[in-house]
Amino acid sequence: MVGARKWSIGQQLKHYRLAAGLTQQTLAERAGLSVRSVSNLERDRCVVPRSSTLDRLCEALDLGAVERAMLRAEAQPLSAPAYHRASDSQRLAPLIGREAMQAELGRHLAGEGPPLLLLAGEAGIGKTRLLQELCCEAAERGFTVLASGAPHYGMPGPYAPLLDALSRFLAGQPPAVRRRALQGCASVEQLLLRAADMPSPPAIAEHDLHSRPWQLPAAIARFLTNVAGPTGTLLILDDLQRASADALALLGALVHASAPDALHWGSRPDWRLRLRIAAAYRDTDVAEDGALCMLLADLATSQLVGRHTVGPLAPHHAARLLDHLLARVTEVVVPATKDRMLQRADGVPFFLVSLALDARHSVAPGAMLPWDLQQAIHQQTARLSPLARDVVAVVAVHGRYTTRDELGAVICRPEQDVDAALAEACRARLLVEGRDLSYGLAHDVVGEVIAVRQGGAARATLHRRLSIARERRDATPALP
Repeated sequence: MVGARKWSIGQQLKHYRLAAGLTQQTLAERAGLSVRSVSNLERDRCVVPRSSTLDRLCEALDLGAVERAMLRAEAQPLSAPAYHRASDSQRLAPLIGREAMQAELGRHLAGEGPPLLLLAGEAGIGKTRLLQELCCEAAERGFTVLASGAPHYGMPGPYAPLLDALSRFLAGQPPAVRRRALQGCASVEQLLLRAADMPSPPAIAEHDLHSRPWQLPAAIARFLTNVAGPTGTLLILDDLQRASADALALLGALVHASAPDALHWGSRPDWRLRLRIAAAYRDTDVAEDGALCMLLADLATSQLVGRHTVGPLAPHHAARLLDHLLARVTEVVVPATKDRMLQRADGVPFFLVSLALDARHSVAPGAMLPWDLQQAIHQQTARLSPLARDVVAVVAVHGRYTTRDELGAVICRPEQDVDAALAEACRARLLVEGRDLSYGLAHDVVGEVIAVRQGGAARATLHRRLSIARERRDATPALP
């Protein structure tokens, strides 16, 4: 009798085949499989078999209920970290108003469309929450889910965040599963184990990987095949705008290899890459000449990527979400305060969550912006150039739409510099363009945060400059 969870699938199959006195060819004929498939399964060189394949093998070997249960236990998809499991979705804020996007994610898991699906949008708009829901659904559908963790600020590490997703997965697995995952991946084994803070064998010197970088895509593809569940592997990459250039190049190679008509490395059937990839990025933080933009242009030309923009919630959906978030507030929040919270949030889920959490702990809900919301806005403005920050500050102090001419008169810089700063602020989604070359704040909270940080003296100076600019404009006679 084979000890539970002590032998791999291949060892169990070989044990049962020899006990039945069958050759690999005879077993293959009985199960309707190729001899090569049986051989790969017995050597644990194949992806975890599908349920239908396992049923045929069990029938061909005439296994009893106990033996079948053992095989099925070993053939379960490799588990992802705990925060990807479906039970955890109950602790997250509900997804409201995202039904169309959820349906699109479901079609992506079903294999429809390109292998890479992108969610684009500004910070706090709900991209990560959609990816969390996708993780839960994928696990239920039989995918093995590999997901990157929270991004590291500063310079990204090698192949981040792609390597992070793989190493996090390895770190959560027992030794036997790690060995199975790393079979045939010698050229990347040391890199993955080191990233997962595990002892790595001295089989591959570090310089070998850098001197032979073409081996890395094939090794990563083999790893993703080794760990695949019955349905395949789902790779989740959040904050892709922070990805290093080497990771983006590797991602491009994996996407090309995941195409239905792709020529797979080694041209071996057991290495076929059953991979779906979902990623999210802040399109406000992507340079037009950066590595991510170049990669997406290449994949779009090859029709290997689908992109969906995640926008603010509709007013009625935002109201439903706020009601749910405020359900645990002990004190009654008056309608006027709720209306003010909805106005401030402007349909951005993170703003709603922050305001609702503040209402649970604040004596006077809505009196001041929560600290975490202020920091999020400050982080966005800090990425701007000094001139773009000045432009946003003028619009924030003005409190309503400001024309380009007024901005130029207050800032006293060449017109082309002001135009470049306005374009930068609009790309960062801090300003929005209105009619007749006028510009306003994308969200009211942006103005509140900037006003607090500037102080009264700076605001008074900008008000005075705006008044002078308007007076000069009104005093200038119109051209005939």
